[in-house]
Amino acid sequence: MKKSKLTELLTTLYTKHKNNNVSEIYKSQIKQIVKEEIERVSAVLDQEEVSEESKRDYKDEYKKFQSSDKSKKYRAELNKYNRDKNTYGNGDNKDASHKGGKIVGFEAQSKNRGRKEKSRLKKK
Repeated sequence: MKKSKLTELLTTLYTKHKNNNVSEIYKSQIKQIVKEEIERVSAVLDQEEVSEESKRDYKDEYKKFQSSDKSKKYRAELNKYNRDKNTYGNGDNKDASHKGGKIVGFEAQSKNRGRKEKSRLKKK
């Protein structure tokens, strides 16, 4: 096992100065090494805390959003538009396009459902 800087320095101090007359240089070196180690450990702990907080329950978020009254109303509006235009469930692979929150016509399901929206874009 590799010895740390602190262990090596303490071993040297012990062998050279058995009478506890440790010079100020050695004391400052020890303080500096301990300070660096504390900062390194703190950085590792901070990273672990951030990663714990950043874990999200996307399934739960999706469920909450889709079950909201606003989403239900909007989905019902799109389905009604499809039924009124006789395209609901006929297998034509077209959806009522919802650009900007408004129904503007029909478009392919893949394009309509795959569009990047503000909620899905990465924050800078």
